[in-house]
Amino acid sequence: MLETLMQRLLAVLRCYKRTFSYQEVEDRGVYTLFLLPLISLASRRINDAGYSHWIILLVFFIPYLFFIFSVFQKQ
Repeated sequence: MLETLMQRLLAVLRCYKRTFSYQEVEDRGVYTLFLLPLISLASRRINDAGYSHWIILLVFFIPYLFFIFSVFQKQ
């Protein structure tokens, strides 16, 4: 467990180091590390405002549904 935590920490540090270097491509794992805390933070703030957690799902997934329906239109 400590080894995987250390690998994730090194990946985050590597991402910060290469923030303005456009010569290399980061893997998806680094972006997932940043996305999950943002979703949990948004969920807590929406709960503090008195709304349901389902609002988060709507905010994140409805744009994808619109994209799917716009790509696959009826003939």
